[in-house]
Amino acid sequence: MIYLIGVDHMIQINNDRTPIKKQTIQRFRNYLNEKIKSLQITLLAEEFNEDALRGNSVEESNLQAIARDAGIEHKFCDPGIEERRILGIDNDNQKRECEWLKRITDSTDLKESNVIFLCGSTHLQSFKTLVRESGFQVKIIYDGWGAELNSSEHFLQYPE
Repeated sequence: MIYLIGVDHMIQINNDRTPIKKQTIQRFRNYLNEKIKSLQITLLAEEFNEDALRGNSVEESNLQAIARDAGIEHKFCDPGIEERRILGIDNDNQKRECEWLKRITDSTDLKESNVIFLCGSTHLQSFKTLVRESGFQVKIIYDGWGAELNSSEHFLQYPE
């Protein structure tokens, strides 16, 4: 089963120490830790990549840290800049979403495992449809994590 969580991408990194960001990330961690236990999650995967880490001057995503602390696997599923070029994906969301699913299914047997996948809220419905049409069980469990961080002071940067 793939459980989907829609996010504002700012929740995926911890690159500032404003009170609202610290509080939101702590609530996010608490929520995910509870879901890891209650849903018996074996993989945390996300629409994110190494390029995004470097572009935001962080060493790991919040989901990586949560997975590490919980002792479960983590997977970046979004191709980096060069990978997108090689795969001919560029800004084609449908092709990107197909690649996410491929990377999830390459990492785990979805008939035996439970996965939480984080993606931008704008992808929730289309990715849910893709997963279901590919023969897998899928459920949206939350939408909007990090929405309160969406301001001109907070933005996710990808390197050029």
